Amino acid sequence: MIVDCHTHVGKDIFGERNNILNFNGTPQEQKIEELILKMEKLGIDKCIIYPFPSPLGQFGEDEFWYHQENTELVKYMKEYEDKLYFVPAFNPLDQKSVEYAFYLIDKYELRGLKLHTRPIQYEPSHLSAEIMNFLIERDIPLVLHIGSGKEPELKNRGVDISLSSAISLARKYPEARFVFAHLGRLHKNLEDALALENVMLDTAGLTVKKVWKDYCAEEVHEKFSSLSPEDIISRLVTMGYEDKIMWGSDEPYGLSYIDELNYVKNNQNLSSEQKKKLLYKNAINWFKL
Repeated sequence: MIVDCHTHVGKDIFGERNNILNFNGTPQEQKIEELILKMEKLGIDKCIIYPFPSPLGQFGEDEFWYHQENTELVKYMKEYEDKLYFVPAFNPLDQKSVEYAFYLIDKYELRGLKLHTRPIQYEPSHLSAEIMNFLIERDIPLVLHIGSGKEPELKNRGVDISLSSAISLARKYPEARFVFAHLGRLHKNLEDALALENVMLDTAGLTVKKVWKDYCAEEVHEKFSSLSPEDIISRLVTMGYEDKIMWGSDEPYGLSYIDELNYVKNNQNLSSEQKKKLLYKNAINWFKL
């Protein structure tokens, strides 16, 4: 079995507006049907899907953050039951957005909540007790986009979306569960995050790191002199973190979906059991699939 714990469906208008394009120079976009075809081709059994990052006013002045994106995705749940698992996104500064995400989670028994920290320009450590208690009561993880610390629009405002802020939040709420995306950008405090019992990290977008170091943290952990995805995964497993990492592709952001998969699936430094943990066991356990 293979579970991809980090994919996107929709259109990345935030990226398009900020000239954050894919490596072909075009906006990021993916339809449900396109993802399903890719899953079938690569033998991926289940995917967790997030909306793309959303800018305010994407669909009109009367809309609230992530309203249409969440509405569009949740309607596919019955059609692709037990194959696609939708996790809604929200803006903690928009009460309607918070309430709608809560409503969807309760109505459809959704398995998590996603915070895109960069487009909202919001530090994870600032999340309210109301939001965190909701997640604790339902025992579902908060998935956090982890930034590199190099984002110019955030540095100018003194907004920290790096791994350090996420760690502070997880320590403040030990009863909550978290997913820190993108392996925390390989931040120097990565081992502090991996040591937390209430935290899992996903690997999403590792193929990008080997060609574009801006995707890594401003201060990279000293043990990652190589940015080869295979070397990164092998190193973390050797350090004893095979139970703390879930494979995710960040599709369609990566350079290649098959490459994202193969740096775990075909990694000769991993045992069969270690591959099973990264490719599906850890995700099934953490998201309760």
